[in-house]
Amino acid sequence: MLDNILFFFRKALWIFFILIISFFAFYYIIRPLQPILSYTFLVLLVSTFFYVTSSFFYAISVRLGSVSAAKFINGYMIVSITKLLIYLVFLLIFLFLYKQYIKSFLLIFIINYIAYTIFEITLVVKTLKNLQKSQTNSK
Repeated sequence: MLDNILFFFRKALWIFFILIISFFAFYYIIRPLQPILSYTFLVLLVSTFFYVTSSFFYAISVRLGSVSAAKFINGYMIVSITKLLIYLVFLLIFLFLYKQYIKSFLLIFIINYIAYTIFEITLVVKTLKNLQKSQTNSK
């Protein structure tokens, strides 16, 4: 499982840096009323949260897919619901604590969610296809 987490870390590193750079470019284009230090904290916190949680859920999904197709479907549904609940708790806690930065937080959260979800699903599908091919070749 640790190998899968490290694999995702390596593959998703470029998304992490592109998102952080684009958020800072966005900051300097629109010049929000939010101080740069709190914006930096916000960007790094949300981006790191998605980077770490997506790698963990990727590793679980690949592990489920290596067992059997029936267990993967049920397990992936449980993983998806768990992931959504964790994201919702994170969202609610942060919105409760930092009400003054709600617009920038929601924008950063939604963009990170979409980017990491697309990347995670794409990587899971590719990994499981390669795993399935290697299992059929070994038989």
